[in-house]
Amino acid sequence: MDSVRYIIIEKENGIFLGNYLDIPLFSNVLFFPIIKAYSFETLEEAKEYVEYISYIGIEFCVKKIACKQKYIPIDILIKAGYSEYTKRMLKYTPVTSQTVH
Repeated sequence: MDSVRYIIIEKENGIFLGNYLDIPLFSNVLFFPIIKAYSFETLEEAKEYVEYISYIGIEFCVKKIACKQKYIPIDILIKAGYSEYTKRMLKYTPVTSQTVH
């Protein structure tokens, strides 16, 4: 049975990835090579964090995702239907090819 975790999404800024120097980072405004999104163990924790960052003046939503990991890899985000928010993250995804060109 898969565990359920919660992610924060904002329509324009994308998926919440974590903090850098207490600044929230989002997938659509990504300037760091981050390929995993931070998730919360409970709905209450996610909502509490949304209240904490609501000073920004942006409307956030909390979404459920089937995953056991605290940091959710990009492939799980895409499979869960959140590909529209992962385009910038793809830029930093390592691709290894065994094909000789």
